Amino acid sequence: MPDPMYAFVRNPRRESNKNHLGSFSDIISAESHAKRKDATSQARQVEGRSHTANYFWSKMGDGLEGGGADYSKAYRKHKKQMGVKSERKNAALGVHTLVCVSPEWLEETGDPRDLANVRVQQLIAEAKLWAESWMGEGAVWAVRYDTDEAGSGIVDILASPIRTEHHKSGSSKLSISVRKANNELAGKHGVSNGWTAQQTDWAKWAQNNLDNRLKRGKPKKETGREHVPPDLYKELAEKARQEAVKDAETIIQAEIDQRWALDEEHRSEAYLEAEERAWERVKRRIDEMVTERASERLQKAEEKATAAAKREKALKRALNLLWAVLRSLFGRESLAEIKTAHEARLSEPAKEFKLRGPDAS
Repeated sequence: MPDPMYAFVRNPRRESNKNHLGSFSDIISAESHAKRKDATSQARQVEGRSHTANYFWSKMGDGLEGGGADYSKAYRKHKKQMGVKSERKNAALGVHTLVCVSPEWLEETGDPRDLANVRVQQLIAEAKLWAESWMGEGAVWAVRYDTDEAGSGIVDILASPIRTEHHKSGSSKLSISVRKANNELAGKHGVSNGWTAQQTDWAKWAQNNLDNRLKRGKPKKETGREHVPPDLYKELAEKARQEAVKDAETIIQAEIDQRWALDEEHRSEAYLEAEERAWERVKRRIDEMVTERASERLQKAEEKATAAAKREKALKRALNLLWAVLRSLFGRESLAEIKTAHEARLSEPAKEFKLRGPDAS
């Protein structure tokens, strides 16, 4: 029975520990990666392959030289084209989603890294159509398919969904809202998480428009597995391999010494058997070490993000309490005067100061 083939989505986690384009620097970073100007992308390239052969499209043009990788310009053009005049404070600027299928499905019609492969072309086209089916027509402002890396079957989608923002005054304006788009998709599938809904929605889209053999993977809460980024996996696998090789050499030698008393005609057979058993142990050890170390790193990152969120929440509560105390002491008019004086002081050179409590001496 052939192995199952899957349709799935990845949302890369960035240094800010977010799954979306949180700032303009994230867009610049993605552009640098697409143009192979950063160390990470250069390390992933397969020898003999060039990123100039990759598929590039953006709202600035086609191809690497034609503007297909000019993400910062494409994003600005997208905003202007969609009528977005400003960005909301602390809101995501967009999403960078990896829309994927199993490489085995692409291999059925040719090389999965060949843009002439008809299924590669279908995947690229359907990934963009799917993204705009729930984010909105015209939401996608850049698409890329890499042929210079070891992996395949991955379409990079960069998009900014546009929604109408309503104000209490009755006015409204167009703005970028990743949150609203995710919530709408989550509601469609009856789940609470928009990222989870993306997995289900893309799998159904791929089954209807690419191949009904493409399945949705099991949810993380069922498998308990952590997605290991390629760079992290490569690093951990290499360390595990080096350690396992040392262990393998010891195991092989022990097996040989143990069976060296056999007749000479059986010695070669003994060596091969021992080597095969040792390398089976090596493979299992590598998988175990990679999973353990990746899980530890991801857990630490989540703990840091949780701690930062708690600190921010505590600070907001303290500030709200402070303003409440000030209003009760000075009244609204006096408070306005204090605020005006405070804003004036902000324009002066910064001075070191401390807030002292009522019990401070």
